[in-house]
Amino acid sequence: MTQRASRPRTVKNDNVTRIHLNLDAVENERGDLEPFAFMLNGKEIVTKNPDELDWKEIMAITDGVSLLAKVLEPEDRKWIITQEFKGFKLRALLNGFQEHYGVDTVPNDVASRFS
Repeated sequence: MTQRASRPRTVKNDNVTRIHLNLDAVENERGDLEPFAFMLNGKEIVTKNPDELDWKEIMAITDGVSLLAKVLEPEDRKWIITQEFKGFKLRALLNGFQEHYGVDTVPNDVASRFS
């Protein structure tokens, strides 16, 4: 027996569509998280909370490095590009960031980017 995937039904009453999710009422359940800070070559860098990124910025994220670029302040982003450090340190940075904020730094799809 084959099961058909059910499609969401839109219920109309007097030409008004019922709202299934009101994003205007959604609050950040995780609240204000402590900023993630790291030290590189003697400089302390503090990242932005990825929960506060604009959705268009999130859609442009393709991997951990592009996520990191979005959460760094512009002056820190310019500085870090000039620095030399090994891949194992980048991996440690991305893993630390991921653990701190609970985000997937190498997303499989857009829905999996934030837990």
